Amino acid sequence: MVVGVDARDEGLALSKKVGADVVVDARLGDEKVVEAVKKATGDVGADVTVNVSDAQTAAATACAVTKMHGLMIQIAQVREDIGCCSLW
Repeated sequence: MVVGVDARDEGLALSKKVGADVVVDARLGDEKVVEAVKKATGDVGADVTVNVSDAQTAAATACAVTKMHGLMIQIAQVREDIGCCSLW
């Protein structure tokens, strides 16, 4: 299963076009994104998350949607400390 998360209409459309099983609009807020991914994965979370966003909360959200002992790959460089996440 592939879940695409983006905050841009173009990114959401591209996720659908290339075959993502579930597409989530990040503009709904971090808690809604986590809720949608949990629902899509049977409350388990993603096995692997690849974050290519430099948005302040994107890395924390990527961690929050990744299952325990899953793999979160951070590609984008954030400009400030991202802190920790308590969304899951």
